[in-house]
Formats: sequence, structure tokens, C-alpha cells
Amino acid sequence: MVASYTRALYLLSGAAAVCLAGNAAAAAASNDAASSTSATVASADTKTSPTIGEVVVTARRVRENIQKVPVAVTAFSGAQLEQLAIRTPSDLQFAVPSLTATGTFGHTFGSYAIRGLTAGVVTYFSEAPGGPTTVGMPFFDLASTQVLNGPQGTLFGRSGAAGAILITPEHPNLSKFGGFMDLTFGDYGREQLTGVINIPLVSDKLALRLAVHREHIDGYTSLIGNPITGTPGSSEKLDESNSNSIRVGLEWKPGRFDNYLVYSRIDINETPGAQVLSGVNSLTGLLALPSAFYPFVFGGICATAVTDGFSPNSATCVAQRSATLAQIKASLTAEGARIAAGGNAVRSTFADPLLPPNEKVLHSDVVDVAQYDFGELGGLTTLIAKNIFSYQRDTDVQAWSVDGLGGLLEDGIATSSPVDTWSVSAQLVGNGAVGAEGPPTQTYTEEFQLHGDAGHGLLDWTGGAFYQFIRYPTNLAGVPNVFHVFDGLFTPNLGYNVAFGYQDGGYTDEEAAYGQATINLAKWGVHGLSLTGGIRDTKDYTNQPSFTPVTNFPSGVLTPGALVVAKSASSGYNYTFAVDEQVTDKLLIYATTRKAYVPGGVNTVLGINGGNNNLPNYSPTYQPELVKDYEIGVKTDFCNCSPPAAD
Repeated sequence: MVASYTRALYLLSGAAAVCLAGNAAAAAASNDAASSTSATVASADTKTSPTIGEVVVTARRVRENIQKVPVAVTAFSGAQLEQLAIRTPSDLQFAVPSLTATGTFGHTFGSYAIRGLTAGVVTYFSEAPGGPTTVGMPFFDLASTQVLNGPQGTLFGRSGAAGAILITPEHPNLSKFGGFMDLTFGDYGREQLTGVINIPLVSDKLALRLAVHREHIDGYTSLIGNPITGTPGSSEKLDESNSNSIRVGLEWKPGRFDNYLVYSRIDINETPGAQVLSGVNSLTGLLALPSAFYPFVFGGICATAVTDGFSPNSATCVAQRSATLAQIKASLTAEGARIAAGGNAVRSTFADPLLPPNEKVLHSDVVDVAQYDFGELGGLTTLIAKNIFSYQRDTDVQAWSVDGLGGLLEDGIATSSPVDTWSVSAQLVGNGAVGAEGPPTQTYTEEFQLHGDAGHGLLDWTGGAFYQFIRYPTNLAGVPNVFHVFDGLFTPNLGYNVAFGYQDGGYTDEEAAYGQATINLAKWGVHGLSLTGGIRDTKDYTNQPSFTPVTNFPSGVLTPGALVVAKSASSGYNYTFAVDEQVTDKLLIYATTRKAYVPGGVNTVLGINGGNNNLPNYSPTYQPELVKDYEIGVKTDFCNCSPPAAD
């Protein structure tokens, strides 16, 4: 499947190159600045070097000069993303001071944190929340990326307590046929391909844009011992990157109406990142206990192991687990010494004989943005109506070893994305585990928005309504998570534990209404002063029925047990208030305060063999949280550069 998909990507890009060959010579003189040290096959699009001029952002859902927006914004054009080598969502953290990326145990991207807050960072792709942005999506053929600091929601679909990241794909050019193809090859089997073709179908009214991207780098960390193929000395390695993406955009603009429809798909199939043991402290926890305490440590679990037929008696069971713990201690000491020796040691790690390492992600989405400009209504206000609809499908699986010892301390199978929690299908096979992509999680969003300008610049206002529905799949073939700690010392069959039950459907929805307005008091003679106020009301509901997992002995196979239905309902509001003074054309000062609501939800962790987790103070749900911030800022322009001349 991967090979055929790759061939299709090259064929599509090759077709683009052939179509562009006739135009390449004419464009060469004006496009020398866009050529790179990699193999740029053809170029006849608008890829130009970035120039200094007015930076236009949409932080307040309208196009504005970034220097005149009383919001902390970091913005990049598509050309700047290329220049700064920002190729994935996680690369943004190296260019945005307030942003950090919290990843999973492999390559696939986890989530963002802005100003230290991990809850409530919402990523938008083509104005819809989500999209191919949380699973390691490569950045290609983008018009811009913007990072907004602080609580958002009085202007945006979803409530964001920490900030918002706006990713805008390049729209079709309605009047100009063109495109480009970039090929890069390097060591470690590196292949990087980006191909774009833009086709006006009806001049100035309808156009199509097709973009494809492939990225591959061979793994470079060797596996010691039993590699995933089961053959010692195999060439299979960790730290591989392998993704294939396609995006199709169609824009129709007959007069005042504008409709942009975009389809995206990303397919990732690679090995995860390697974990290297960085240090050993044998004087803590279980490792520090003298062997005389082992009968007390393992007594309870050994009683269960004897009852289930995994050991003839408690003494034999304790001796077996004591020997396993001694092996773990010896392995830690030996591996710590090997890594401390340095050199090529860090380019190899022990293979997990029970769990093949792998990352698979399949994401597809459709976003439709429809907008109609009514113009000025009765001399009172202008009016623009916008509707944003999206549909997304997610499925993935990630199998990893995180201890550098081949799973002796910890390994597991889980989802790699914070959204599609239930799209994994893991199952026990004896003492080992296997994982596969589960049924897809489906997400629908719908946002309707009205925007106007009353009094010829006196009052700028926006109002909207938002709805999101996430449908979880029914999956009785496997569970979404299994994990292995201390080589299974605390499971009866020296196997895996289960953190989540079998999903029996379920859903989460969010509905909200919001509005924000800015009054320009300069229209009433108050120099440069503007006041902004906004409010949002949100309601969230979650229903998650699931079956507790039961381990069948002695096979170890998991089957659904008792049904547990977890429900959560919460509501809250956001507000924004800001004052700003445009002192001069190049100096803006502002102060703002905002409050944001973080929805409550369901704690889905379930105990194995029936029943909820018996952890102290365990609750099946958690309550909503509130975030409030205060911000004072100054924006000034020290550059006397003139805007770039129009083409």
C-alpha cells in the first residue's frame, strides 16, 4: 500500500512538472531567487523570496496589519516557513518564544503548550479546529501560520484557554496557471518531494489546486538483540520518518460569493523514536529493596498467579519474580555503563522481543468555507456571512519501548493523538501484545459567523455560533491501550496491564455562541483610542459507554467485561476586554484581560478484570477549569522599509 501510494505521489508530481515544462523557461528569469540547493525540477508559481513589508494577519478573523492588532501574535508567511525550515507543527516551537511542543514517545506530534498551559491550545486548519495538524503533518504549500497567545473563544469556534494556532493552506489562484515541484535527496535514504499544480477552470471564478508531499528518512538507531523481524542482525532501525500527504483545494468565486473546499489526507507508517537510558539510580523504589522484602512485595500478586495456574506455589512465584528483578537491576547497570562509554553507543538500543515498535496514522478531513459579502446595508453596517464546516476521520496506533532496555521497565501500545483516543485496537497474545489501527474516530464541526462594520469604522462587530460533535467508534476487537511495567512483575502472567476498556461507541459535543465588538473612539474625537469587549457561552457533554477488560487465563486474551457508562456535562463562559491606543502610525500600546473556560470531561481509566480503578479519590469525571490572564503590550515598527511593489 505504501509503495503504491508513493508511486502515485511521484506520478502526480511528474505530471505537474511536464505541464510546467513549457512555462519554466519563461519564468526562470523572475524565479532565480526561489531555486534551492536541492533538486528543484520546475517552478512556475508564485514562490518568491520573502520581502519586508506590511504583515497581514487574521488574528481577529479579519485581515489587519499585525502592528495594529492589540493581540500578541507571531506570524509566518509560507515563504518564511521554508526559510526558517519549519516543516512540521513541532518545529514552530523553535521560532515562537511562548510555544512548546509536547510530543509522544515517537515522532507523531502530541500537543502544544502556550505560556506553559497545555490545556486549551486549539489548532485551526483552514479556519476549522483540528485538521491534519496534530499527527505530525508536514508543512507544505501553506499561505501562513499564526500563533495567538492567551485565551481565545470570543471570536473563534472552539474555546481556547491558552491560545490558538491558525494554519492557512495556499488557496487556488483564480487566474494564473502554474505550479512547482521540489525534490530533495540525501543520506540515510532521505527523500523529500513537494509538488503543486494550480489550474484555473473558469478564469477569475473557479480554480483547482493540487499539492502532494512525501517525506522519508531511514531509521538510524540500530536494534540490539531481537529486532522486530525476529532475526538478529536485521537492518530494521528506529527513528524512521515516512509520510505521504495529498491536498486538493477548489475555490469558486462568482461575484460576492466565495466558497473554498479543501480535502486533505496524510498516511504515516514508520518506526518510533529511540529511547536511550540516560542515567541509573538504583537506590530508589523497588530497586533499592533488599531481597528479604520480596515475599511481602510479591505476595499478593503471587497468590493470584497460583490461583490462575501460572505458578505451582507462592514460593516458586516469588523466586521467579525475584530473579526477574535481579535481571532488571543487572541490565540497568550494564546499559548505564555502555551509554556512559559514549561514541556510537547512543545510536543503538535494545529491541523489545514482545512488542514490535511501529507508528501508523491515517487522517483525512474535508473543510468547506463559504462566505457571502452583502456589502453595506441601509447605510448602517456592512455585513459578511460565513459558514465553516469540517469532517475528520482519525485512526492510529503507536507501539513503543521507553526505557532503552527493550521493554524491561516500560513499553506499551496507545494512541499518538490527543483527539482519537479510541482509534487503537490492542490485544494480548500470551505474554506479548500486538497493536493495530482501530475503527476511526469521526469529528464534525459547524460554525456560522456574521461580521460587520457599522458607522464607517466606528464599530467593528462579530457574532457566531459553533457546534462540534465527536463520534467514538464501537471496538470490541481490542482495547485502546496496554502497557508493561517492570517486565510484568505485578501481573499474574508476567504480561501487560490495560488502562482503557473496550469502547462501545459514545460521543462528545460542544455548542457555543459568541460575540465581540470594537468601538473606535477616534471617530468621536478621542485620539487613537479603541475599546474591545467580547463574550462566549459554552456547553459541553460527553457520553462514553465502555466495557471493562477481562483477562482470560491462561491464554491472556482480553474480552469485554462489565459495561460502564461515564457521562459528563459542564458549561462556562469566556470574556475579553481590551483597550488600545494608536499613539502614532508606528506605535500601539494596549492592555487586555481575558477569561476562558476549559470543559470538564470523563476519566476513562478502568481497572482490569472488572470495576473502576480503585485508586484513592478516583472519580469517573473531572470538573471544568477557568483561566484568567492580564496582558500589557507595546507594538512599534523600527523599520522604514516601504511595502513591496505590486506585481
